[in-house]
Amino acid sequence: MARRPKLTPAVQARIVLAVADGHYLEHAAASAGVGRSTAFGWLARGRRERTWRASGEKARRAETRYLDFLDAVETAEHAPANLAVSEIRAALAGPDPRLRFQAACWFLTHRFPAQWGGVHSLAADPPPAEDLADLTGWTEAEAESLEAKILAMATTATTDAQGRDGDGPGDD
Repeated sequence: MARRPKLTPAVQARIVLAVADGHYLEHAAASAGVGRSTAFGWLARGRRERTWRASGEKARRAETRYLDFLDAVETAEHAPANLAVSEIRAALAGPDPRLRFQAACWFLTHRFPAQWGGVHSLAADPPPAEDLADLTGWTEAEAESLEAKILAMATTATTDAQGRDGDGPGDD
């Protein structure tokens, strides 16, 4: 008599829900009573079955559960990122100008690190402190003007990254 598989619909659901909540797979598996190596083994079996089917071979019924598990985990892994991006976008549109500015800066430095991230070198002799703008003394209008410029650059960069340059059909 064959052994009952550990990967049941209930175990899969528990792991997938935890991954969708942002947990690492090994923690999600542990919460379902499954060891790390077992969970990663199931993913490997799912990948092998995906490759097998992609090569034109007939689906192996016994391996279908592992392919389904792989698909569900891969889908669940995107949920936390989708939620985080939604929160960032909400902050960009929110009423608090400081939060909008912070969200815009975070978005630019993380979405476009080559242009906006990292430390950029200053001249060998930086200007004296009195020549630098005192950001704490900015008026609300000045802060909102800078924020609008940053948001416009972020929107342009996002549009450009999506392949829309304003010259194609449907681009206004």
